[in-house]
Amino acid sequence: MDQLQTLQQWHQGIRISHAAHFKAADTYEQRNLWLGVPVVVLSAVTGTAVFTASGTTAVAERVVVGLFSVAAAVLASLQTFLRYAELAQKHKAAAIKYGALRRELEEALATYSAEHPFPADFMHDIRQRWDALDEESPVVAKKIYDPVEAEYRKKAAKHA
Repeated sequence: MDQLQTLQQWHQGIRISHAAHFKAADTYEQRNLWLGVPVVVLSAVTGTAVFTASGTTAVAERVVVGLFSVAAAVLASLQTFLRYAELAQKHKAAAIKYGALRRELEEALATYSAEHPFPADFMHDIRQRWDALDEESPVVAKKIYDPVEAEYRKKAAKHA
């Protein structure tokens, strides 16, 4: 495989990582909302019910308020433990870095010709930067990565 073919293959891999990290960021942002909104609602309902409750509140009402309070606490604990907001931010930062590397490689590929080959250290530099980015980035879950990869491989096969 020659230098150009290798760089085209790398471009495909970087495109997939770029898209997969954005997909992961979106997924974790959605999960954070799915936990966060009920926490806010349950906390508000519980707080209001406790504030407005009088000493004559029925046992059933106190049980419901207690259950809402426990549910809010459990969801808030899950939100803290799972760190979806933090994961979303890390994946978004990784996606932005993969995007910059992808665009740099696209620019190089667009200007490549036999008369203007890549500089001798270009591949080495791209590989080192990609390796460093892979090392510092959070891992994209397989169930997120695989569909993104399949979509991009399908598009590549269509245009080949």
